Amino acid sequence: MCLQFITFGFACTPLYFVWEKAIGMHECKSLCKRAAARLPVVIPIWFLAIIFPFFGPINSSVGSLLVSFTVYIIPALAHMFTFKSSAAREVLYLLHTYCYCFALLSSHLLELNLNMEKLAN
Repeated sequence: MCLQFITFGFACTPLYFVWEKAIGMHECKSLCKRAAARLPVVIPIWFLAIIFPFFGPINSSVGSLLVSFTVYIIPALAHMFTFKSSAAREVLYLLHTYCYCFALLSSHLLELNLNMEKLAN
């Protein structure tokens, strides 16, 4: 526990210096005033440290809010914007045909491979 306090002090000292310089307290001789001036730096860090063990639920809620945009909406908008012209749609048609044939062929080859393994065993 003592090591954590020392590490916190080492990590926050540069922040204290910058904060005290920003608010004009860097030349103050009173330790109480300087300690009070450091509270706006310490309190958000402590708040984040308290929240960090519960990062999983926070990450899940942020992910659930952003996943639909990043996976469905943004790619669909980009697709519509990219293939707006008829020439681009013809290239897209050829690309889709190629991808469909490749997927069909690879799935049949995978199924054939699995059947061969079953026969071997």
